[in-house]
This record gives sequence, structure tokens and C-alpha cells, in this order.
Amino acid sequence: QFAVTVELKLHSLPPRGQQAALLRFTPKDISNSRRLHRASVYLGESGVIGSADKAAKDGEKHMLSEKLQRLIQAEGQTKQAAKITGMLLEGLETAELKALIDDQQALKSKIQEALKTLEAAETAAGDGDKKAEVKPATKGSSPIRVHAGRWFVLTITVDSVQGKMNTYIDGKLSHEESGVDVRDLRLAGKIILLGGGKAAQTRGGTVRRLLLHGGWLDEKDVQGTYADCVRENAATGGKLSRIQAVWRGGQARKLLG
Repeated sequence: QFAVTVELKLHSLPPRGQQAALLRFTPKDISNSRRLHRASVYLGESGVIGSADKAAKDGEKHMLSEKLQRLIQAEGQTKQAAKITGMLLEGLETAELKALIDDQQALKSKIQEALKTLEAAETAAGDGDKKAEVKPATKGSSPIRVHAGRWFVLTITVDSVQGKMNTYIDGKLSHEESGVDVRDLRLAGKIILLGGGKAAQTRGGTVRRLLLHGGWLDEKDVQGTYADCVRENAATGGKLSRIQAVWRGGQARKLLG
């Protein structure tokens, strides 16, 4: 078991439908071409960080979403296609999405269900003071996302025997993964940062510190590490932006007063 904490700022997020390699713990496996350019941790286009297995699943889901949206548009739902697609992606597993693509009647049924949900949300919004939110049923909350051009603290806790990996962003648990390929999680003699995958998956970034912990960190340990980073770098976690905003507001009040 081990953990890695990185304080960094990314120059940009990956383009639509692509992934960026962030960390690699294992050495290159020359004997296996499929694993030669496979990082341990990836960043998705939406700012979600996870394992190589998660990156592969997210890439597959992206392709399914494009197919689904085209099929929904073909059913005459041009205006609501994006919303309905998002609801299906959040509420269904990958296998269920594939089945929908191959079953036109089942897809039509799901479209009607989604339209009823959207209509009910609009009605509720009209009856109340607050706008209703459409939240499809999911197995857990959405993972925390990172943003380009902003400092953040990434902590990855790893159990390379059990194939477990927890991802924390700014001291908060983003998501937990189990059943991860243990070959991606074995710690070697060096760690590759902002790379380790294919050349096209390498993106720029700025790193302030990297810490290697000799054991599994619980949430309290992660929060303590994040607090140390914030004390030494006011820009981490967006703190500097808020400080600057307060200062600018104070200056504006002086001018107006």
C-alpha cells in the first residue's frame, strides 16, 4: 500500500473524446505492446481523474453517448436530445446503453420516460419559487472535477494487492475504485508525472510538489496533507482567487466611497 500527493496546475483539459496521462507507477512492459504506453492514472475531458481502467470505460461511454444522441435526434427529439442523452448516461450502465442502441423499441420507451421526467420538472419549476433539477437515479454522487489553470492537490491512495484506488481532490474524496488491474498499481523505482501513456496523451502542467507516502491514507490523513499545501500556497484550491476578489471589492468600495 502507498499513496501519492501532487500539487499541480494543468494548462488545459484533454480535447473531446480524449484522455491525458497523469501518473505512471509501473515501469514500461516491453514484452507487452498493449501495456507499453499505459499510464496508471488518467485525466478525462470533463476533468475527472481515475485509473486506466476507468479511462477506457469513460472513452467507451463517450462513443456510446454520441451514438445515442444521434439516435434520439432521429426520433424527432432534436431540442431535447442532449438532455435525454445525459439522463441515460447517468442512470444506466454501459451494457444497458449498448442494449438501447441495438433495440429501437426500448430506446423509444426510455425517451418517453425521460420526456415525462423533464415535463414534470418544468411543471414543478413553474409551481415553485426555485427551479427544479432533473436528477436521474445513480449509484453514487458525481466525482469531483478539476479545472485547467487552477492549482489543486491530487492524492491517490493505492492498494496494489487488492486492486483498490481512491482519488481525492483538494482533500475531498472524488471516487473509489476496486477491481483495478494490479499491474497498473505496482510501485516501481520511479514515478512518471504528467505522462506515462501514449505521446498524444501527454499534456502540459506545472508541479509544485510531489509526496510519496509509505502506506494507505484515510480521509483524515488526506485532509491534513491538503491543509499543509494550502498553508504554503494560497493559490491552491482557488484560495488566491477568492483573496484577490475580496481585495478588488475593497478597492472598488474605496473608489465609490
